[in-house]
Amino acid sequence: MNKASEFFTKLVSLYRLLDCPELKNNTFTTEATATLELINLLRFLWSAKGKGCEFELNNEDSRDDGFPSIEVGKSLSLTVRGFSTEKTFFFKNTEAWIDGTPTLKKGNFSPNTYLIEEDLIVTEGDSNEKVSKVLAACQLIEKLSQLAHFHDEKKGLSDAFRLVFVMPD
Repeated sequence: MNKASEFFTKLVSLYRLLDCPELKNNTFTTEATATLELINLLRFLWSAKGKGCEFELNNEDSRDDGFPSIEVGKSLSLTVRGFSTEKTFFFKNTEAWIDGTPTLKKGNFSPNTYLIEEDLIVTEGDSNEKVSKVLAACQLIEKLSQLAHFHDEKKGLSDAFRLVFVMPD
């Protein structure tokens, strides 16, 4: 099973450190007191341009050069945009993940998926029964697709595989 990227795990760490602020349209805004851990996370994420997220920290934009000067113990205002991109996904819960991810029907999922209510990255979901079942179903679909003689991938009502197995004479 694939692991989540370092960028994504740090993004989730930031989200957790900020007490999981409410996401609206893949954006959150919050106020926080700067700690060394928070500053280090922000510095890492700020420098990882092109990963899909944009940050605004005390009215300075991550698209600008240079990480802004922040002192431990000082108040800061933070806005993060683009939490869900083609590479990272934040879902409200397991049900929203299943409903919002058509690739699960083909046994594929992004390891960079975080479930807010469950507070977990899906690749760490062994202890969550619902997530474990979804991952097991994905694995089953993947293995069956490897055994199938061919895949009928015509678009129908769903994007699921239609696997074809041929009976020998």
